[in-house]
Amino acid sequence: MRIFTCRAVLSVENSNIVNFIYAQFFCGLPQKTDIEQSISHSWTSVRSARKMSKKLYVGNLPFSVNSEQLTKLFSEYGESTESAIISFKDTGKSKGFGFITLSDDSMAEKAVQEMNGKEIEGRKIVVSEAQPFNPDKPRERRPFRSGGFGGGRRFNRREDY
Repeated sequence: MRIFTCRAVLSVENSNIVNFIYAQFFCGLPQKTDIEQSISHSWTSVRSARKMSKKLYVGNLPFSVNSEQLTKLFSEYGESTESAIISFKDTGKSKGFGFITLSDDSMAEKAVQEMNGKEIEGRKIVVSEAQPFNPDKPRERRPFRSGGFGGGRRFNRREDY
């Protein structure tokens, strides 16, 4: 039972280790300690591989920038594994910010230092390390503004008859 639990968890992270455990299980069960050692070794390698990349927030982008141009912008700071420009669902127009994942932590730090405040198409972009969204975090609320009276067309009653 424990082997299948580990197999289900590892299948998302590292398919080679899953195939190894699956083959070992059906071809002849080795000692539990061998499986547990391979699993613990694989988890340390998965964790270290996960730490190697860093996701950056890029804000105040020109609306004309797409994900390929964002990747090209950060290409001098190493390989990017993912880039995304956030857009409105209904219109598809860019919201003016995006995210890029760089494969090397030190180059990502260098990109934050050098690219933050850089002017692109007349706009100074903001680059920082991305923070996960926390729905429980209190957000600043804008004050509700009421009013907006008038402004409609006024009819001259004498001319309307």
